[in-house]
Amino acid sequence: PPLPPSPPPPPPPSPSTVMQQHNARPVAKVELSFECVKLPNLDGFSKSDPQIWVELFDEKTNKFKPIGKTEVVRDNDSPKFVQSVALNYFFEEKQMIRCRITDEDKPGKGFEHQDHIGDVTFALCEVIGSKGQTLVSAIPNKHRSKSHLITHCHELKGGMNETIHFTISGDNLDKKDLFGKSDPYCEVFRSQDDGTWVLIHRTEYLKKTLSPKWRSFSFPAAKVDNGDHSRQLRFKVWDWDSDDLTKSDFIGEVDASIDELTNRSDGWELISLKKKKKKGSKYRNSGVLTIHTKKKKLASFMDYLLGGTEINLMVAIDYTASNGDPRTPSSLHFINPGAYNQYSEVIKAVGDILLPYDSDGLVPTYGFGAKVGGSNSANHCFHLNMQANPDIYGVDGIIQAYVNSFNHLTLYGPTNFAEIINTANERSSEMHATAQDVQAYQILLILTDGVITDYADTVTSIVASSNLPMSIVIVGIGNADFKQMEKLDGDNGELRAPSGAVAKADIVQFVPYRDFRGDPSRLAAAVLEEIPEQFVSYMRRNDILPHDPPSQAIMQQHMQAQLNRANTMQFDNQHAPPPGTYQQGQQYQPPQGQQGPPPQ
Repeated sequence: PPLPPSPPPPPPPSPSTVMQQHNARPVAKVELSFECVKLPNLDGFSKSDPQIWVELFDEKTNKFKPIGKTEVVRDNDSPKFVQSVALNYFFEEKQMIRCRITDEDKPGKGFEHQDHIGDVTFALCEVIGSKGQTLVSAIPNKHRSKSHLITHCHELKGGMNETIHFTISGDNLDKKDLFGKSDPYCEVFRSQDDGTWVLIHRTEYLKKTLSPKWRSFSFPAAKVDNGDHSRQLRFKVWDWDSDDLTKSDFIGEVDASIDELTNRSDGWELISLKKKKKKGSKYRNSGVLTIHTKKKKLASFMDYLLGGTEINLMVAIDYTASNGDPRTPSSLHFINPGAYNQYSEVIKAVGDILLPYDSDGLVPTYGFGAKVGGSNSANHCFHLNMQANPDIYGVDGIIQAYVNSFNHLTLYGPTNFAEIINTANERSSEMHATAQDVQAYQILLILTDGVITDYADTVTSIVASSNLPMSIVIVGIGNADFKQMEKLDGDNGELRAPSGAVAKADIVQFVPYRDFRGDPSRLAAAVLEEIPEQFVSYMRRNDILPHDPPSQAIMQQHMQAQLNRANTMQFDNQHAPPPGTYQQGQQYQPPQGQQGPPPQ
């Protein structure tokens, strides 16, 4: 039987929205490079000497902080900069970048000593979600010059897209049991920068053997050594005595890096310092450990995005009566014109991160648990916009439809998920059927305040979802008991339908809003942090390879189209999007006009 899993890591010590503080692993290390088009000439008798100062918004301090700068390009109003800027990419964050373009006035001095041309602010996800991972932005400037910044992004791969396969066996291990052989198991630890060791894997134990051959296992290189194959790993071998692992008897250990393991074919001596000290020169070793590793290059999350894979959002909102009368301030659905409620805040926080990865910006949006249009019975899957087509354009369009929906329905019940999930399954099944040709992945966001009534049917629907290109994210609104929701999140064991069918993958993430109240960025991070791994897992299970990146000719056409669109924009210094997150209580102005795409 397998040993119990390692205990989960402790929660973060503070609610900082900077994900590096949460020990989150980046999806990739990326590099941003830049070029400008038609900058204004600030030097009287020559062209400008442009430079870009790049900053990243730090939500902990609520300020932009420098992360790099380009070189100065002399006498050039359309420079292509050689110096790039590298940073970690977190899919679950809205990482705001500010590029400050200057004309060098005082060589060697700081930003404040140069002539300021203009600033461009964008989210990193906007660049990564753009075709060819290239974004064209207008540069607002007081000279009313139609200037543009072109930002390119590419992945610095290193070892981040490798998987390392381990096969470990032992020979002639120390005998620890008085009347029999040992029952050995092996633990693998990764070294940290602070000198500590973190357990990353524990094998099963094998009964009564001194020459064990444990089951092989694999991990992403990022988990094993962060792509640094010279980083030391520690392999400890123990004799199992009971499920209380503190009673295990230590056999021996060995330290080695992936580089050392790759270049060595023979075994490693297991050493017990305690036994060596006791036996002195008579001690040789406590057995031999043979460790075979195999590195395999795998397509990364970024490879799929660069190849044109789209990530589609689908939203479902709970309209059961337990939310409270929406006309009263105590209701979870109360619409305060001056602030977001919990539902709209989640939609805003998650939608702002996901929609840049969807080319048309259309979101199928549903409600469940209400009596709609004068009906006497509950509808568990209705179109939020009350139209024949459930698609709504953009985050503001969803919130507007949500605000308007209370004119057409009555809160009722019960809380049923199965019909909503089945509707998502139908869409994902179409994606699955054409997955190699038209690559897309769906994220179903369910916002709910209560206990599921159709739990068995919901589990059956989720099991059916588990081999489709989709993830399900459930956000618990309010202060209800959400223990039942947590069972749907397969982190603590496999999810099994009443029929006996088992989910092929863990695709459900449950997050209670109350744990992140007033901190939408940290909420969005918790909601989305598992998506890249679930996405890549689906692609690999189904042997789906990413498409090739767009050709140079197609990219030139795309950049020109972006430039043409940008030329129609009004150059207003207030046009840049606000940095960071949307805080609780921020003024909300319902958008005017249609819910569909804006007119061309």
